[in-house]
Amino acid sequence: MTILIENIEKVFMTTGLGIFLISIWSFYFLGALRFKSIREFSFFRPQIILGLLVLTVAVWGLLSLINPPNGFPGWTTQSISTDLGGSVGSSILGSSVPVQILRISSLFLLTLIIINPKLVNLIFQSFKMIFQLISLLSKKIVSNYQHQNISPTTNPISSKSEQIIEVHKPEIKYDSESNSSWGSTAKNLGYFVLNEKKEQKPDENVSFDTPVNDNSLSTADIDRFSKPVENTTDPKRQNRFWETDNDQLSSPVNENFDNHNSSKKKWALPNLNILSSASQGGISADEISSTSQIIKNTFAEYKVEIDVEKVRPGPTVTMYGIQPGWVRKNRNEKSKDENGKQIISKVEEKTRVSVDTILRREKDLSLALKTPSLRIETPVMGESLLGIEVPNPNPSLVALRNVMESNIYKDFETKAALPIALGKGSDGDEVVFDLTKMPHLLIAGATGSGKSVCINAIISCLIMERTPAQLQMVLVDPKRVELTPYNQIPHLIEPVIVETDQVVNTLKGIIREMMDRYRQMEEIGARNIETYNQKAPSKFPYIVVAIDELADLMMTAAFDVEQSICRLAQLGRATGIHLIIATQRPSVDVITGLIKANFPSRISFAVTSQIDSRTIMDTAGAEKLLGRGDMLYQPIDGTRPSRVQNVFISDNEIKNLVSHWKNTTAGFKPQIDIHTVGDPIGLQSNQLDNSKSDQLIDQAIEVAQKNNKLSTSLLQRRLRIGYPRAARLMDELEDMGIVSASDGSKSRDVLLSS
Repeated sequence: MTILIENIEKVFMTTGLGIFLISIWSFYFLGALRFKSIREFSFFRPQIILGLLVLTVAVWGLLSLINPPNGFPGWTTQSISTDLGGSVGSSILGSSVPVQILRISSLFLLTLIIINPKLVNLIFQSFKMIFQLISLLSKKIVSNYQHQNISPTTNPISSKSEQIIEVHKPEIKYDSESNSSWGSTAKNLGYFVLNEKKEQKPDENVSFDTPVNDNSLSTADIDRFSKPVENTTDPKRQNRFWETDNDQLSSPVNENFDNHNSSKKKWALPNLNILSSASQGGISADEISSTSQIIKNTFAEYKVEIDVEKVRPGPTVTMYGIQPGWVRKNRNEKSKDENGKQIISKVEEKTRVSVDTILRREKDLSLALKTPSLRIETPVMGESLLGIEVPNPNPSLVALRNVMESNIYKDFETKAALPIALGKGSDGDEVVFDLTKMPHLLIAGATGSGKSVCINAIISCLIMERTPAQLQMVLVDPKRVELTPYNQIPHLIEPVIVETDQVVNTLKGIIREMMDRYRQMEEIGARNIETYNQKAPSKFPYIVVAIDELADLMMTAAFDVEQSICRLAQLGRATGIHLIIATQRPSVDVITGLIKANFPSRISFAVTSQIDSRTIMDTAGAEKLLGRGDMLYQPIDGTRPSRVQNVFISDNEIKNLVSHWKNTTAGFKPQIDIHTVGDPIGLQSNQLDNSKSDQLIDQAIEVAQKNNKLSTSLLQRRLRIGYPRAARLMDELEDMGIVSASDGSKSRDVLLSS
């Protein structure tokens, strides 16, 4: 029975819903052969039937655009990535979006041509009329400009000596209302420093100072994102905070997050001086003015009127706020003068340039600006403007210290439980978020795009602002070199996990801690960790679990890792447990549908294809990023991804931060044990048997004793369990020597005599 279901599922995976289209046509032709009335029907004509067959192929291809959460038909895991069109529909549709649009539109056009060949001439005449109408409108626009006595200007970038009419040259306004202070002594526009003694007024132009030179970050630190760290000693012996005395362990937990109780030992938070401040730099005012003029002239070549209203420089890209112009038309209107004589006067009509007209010129603008990566979105800057993000010729570095010193972060830090400085947006504003509001974060990107630097920056920002009494961490680093330098900080519950076979047991231990917290919250009637910490004398610290490479874990224990991560993501927020997961392979077998549904907040660095971008962000765009910290950030409450340049933290800064916590005076730290008594850390996940699994094993042995042959389907029926559990029980019975080895689809011999 199981083999039959698998074969039927493979057929559906190949054909999708197209098998029903084939069935409809089969019944139709069989009915036509059987009944003469159908053959005499006007519908039964070779011309119409051929056109409808082409239309059926187009519909079959369109079905491939629909991908159910569990795949089609979704009976087992083998069809989890299959769409409604199946493999046949995918081959009809094609892989890239331009090919898909071209194929489907061609099939629909071919259907109309086959059914009615006269449409060929009609379509040709329609295109001819449209071309003539566009030419006529262009001539009227040029004549209208000349009628207003506006002098033409020569286009500086046109290859021909074509004269372009320029209505006016508005002065570019640099919007600095939303930009915060850089440091405590200067205000900035994006990342340009304004004069400290003269505050900018709304109607004044921005004057740029000379960029500040700061050699606190060396060239080697900036050029490399990570440096391998040798770790030859035992991680447990590196951290003295794990060796707690009995007095500290037996003392009650009475410290709150505000540290009001002076009888407890206090942790000393690190000073911002241990971090380095990056030098200011980037695009200049002359380059901004030149780029703005190129944008305006490029659109003018195609008779599209626009104005560059605002400019906001960012560290990696600069956003230009575009105001669409007008499409002007003249019409003749009859009227009568004072003497009753009929006169004809010209009346001007104007309509706003559509956004689609500007979007169609994206490739032409990219060619004019000599850049392969442009991003256009609307609206931007809180106004009715269309934003064009143009990469800067010389991108500047965004240091963690600069963002943490900004007014935006300082105001946000006082209200957030776990504040994180993420970076700077394309409009020059600092981007910060509260991890407890996310509540979990999924990060993806190709190798070298900045994932590990992002995780290092998040961890460093958290331990800069929160003590071990407020925050504790579990770090998983299969690469062994990215997160192991944090082994000496007191925030860790256990050493950085570098062995993949220890991850499952650690995640199960965190689940046990989560359920213990729920029981304690139930006793005092608290719904979340904030309410519990206000009512209870003992305080729960937040727990952050950071996994640097999810794909490596999914290759070793995919089922257990996915199950544990999804359960923590579903239930952990109320108990103060938050996950940060990164992967360099955002495919459906790593970022499954269940994991994706429980991680609403996502970050995507540069990826290799548009498919990867759609997998992680549900939209295209990440394949056009520039790398080296350039990201798309999608928070839980965001309607669309925003472009952000991630903060950078060097190895020397991490070393100074770890050195501070290593040498600081030990304060009070709540002890969290995520391993049961007698449960070694290296225990494999398949050795963790609870009472339910033991009972199922005993029942499976009883079923085996009553039969000479045993199969997985028999265990499913007798024990009333699913196929995955029955298959695991069969493997355990084989390991115990009760049943023989597998022989294809045949039932196994029972070796245990009754």
